[in-house]
Amino acid sequence: MMVRDRPPAAGEIRMVELCPVCLMPVEEEYPLYRARYKGQEYVFHTPGCRQKFLDDPEKYLQEGGPPEDEPCGVPEQK
Repeated sequence: MMVRDRPPAAGEIRMVELCPVCLMPVEEEYPLYRARYKGQEYVFHTPGCRQKFLDDPEKYLQEGGPPEDEPCGVPEQK
């Protein structure tokens, strides 16, 4: 994966991946939260998503994706 040192130019295609925890899109060029697992780099929507993945990566990599009732790793507002 190549990380750019500049924003994409007008009309340039942005590569997007899905967070394996919450399935939200993450721009591949500028992910803030990353982790490596079994030689593969994953990108995450939030630091909470990253931590959930690190706690149990196989849960999120199994066929069919994450559990449907899995909330995003964003802390709840009180």
